[in-house]
Amino acid sequence: MSNSATSLKINDDNIEYEERLVAYIDILGWKEIINRSIVDAELRKNMKFSFDMLHNRGFEFLGDYKQKEIYPGDYFVEISQVSDSLIVSRSALHPPYYFTIELCMIQTMLLGKGFLLRGGLTIGKMYHRGNIAFGPALTRAYYLETTDAIYPRIVIDPVFVDLFRSEDKIVEDYDAESTKISEDGLGFINFLKFGIEIQHQNHPDFKRMQRIRDVIEEGLGTTKGSANVYQKYLWLANYYNSMIEDHPRTVLSAVRIK
Repeated sequence: MSNSATSLKINDDNIEYEERLVAYIDILGWKEIINRSIVDAELRKNMKFSFDMLHNRGFEFLGDYKQKEIYPGDYFVEISQVSDSLIVSRSALHPPYYFTIELCMIQTMLLGKGFLLRGGLTIGKMYHRGNIAFGPALTRAYYLETTDAIYPRIVIDPVFVDLFRSEDKIVEDYDAESTKISEDGLGFINFLKFGIEIQHQNHPDFKRMQRIRDVIEEGLGTTKGSANVYQKYLWLANYYNSMIEDHPRTVLSAVRIK
């Protein structure tokens, strides 16, 4: 190697773990998606749009990301994306409710583009800046995704379920219901909550929610030959329909399960 080669200087000062809310998320069926994208221009467009949305903080719930200088450095989420994996985290100094809202928006936006997400959510020690992410909390979130989630949902670490559920009660006598307990006893992000209450078709979320229903129905129709994949769409269908039943004033129609 030439003596003129430039040495890489790494600033390793003040690399400390901090308490963070962290979600490890997997995009299901990624290999098939990539194979289809070779000949499907619309799919490539949806992939590009989805990742642009994530990296541009298009779902940011609390304000304009361009005004970052107004807020503390730990105010916004950090997002890393490598292939089919997303790492989303935020300082635990802020209420968990705001983070669960952001996760709801990520799930509904990507599902509307045809991408099913499965993940694990926890709180703990982690370092996350840009695309650099590591720490015990990330390892725990990965474990929850790979062993507990099973279906297209982001499950909550059982250690912290009560905390997340209590944070949903942001004001007296009101439960935001950004989290939910499933039939198997696991808490998960209730991502359909903030679109299911639509009461007129002119609502800006109407087309998006209809598209989610169409994605689920299409998945049910095309995956019957693969029991494992079909069960994931069936879980989504039952979840969607249960939310319809819980909100009888909605103008949305239920998923047809054939």
